[in-house]
Amino acid sequence: MRPDGAVRAVHVAGEPVLDADGGALSLRVVVRDLGDRPPRREGAGPGDGEARGEGREARG
Repeated sequence: MRPDGAVRAVHVAGEPVLDADGGALSLRVVVRDLGDRPPRREGAGPGDGEARGEGREARG
């Protein structure tokens, strides 16, 4: 929710960055502003939209 009361939709994806022993060093997170789109339906999982190419973040 924005300070003016407007509700914005965001997509959040994250993954841990591990050291050589498998311990967590940090967390890499991407937050994408979806604009004024209404929130997704209840129960929509992370796999929804991947077949259309959505939900894929550039890694580098």
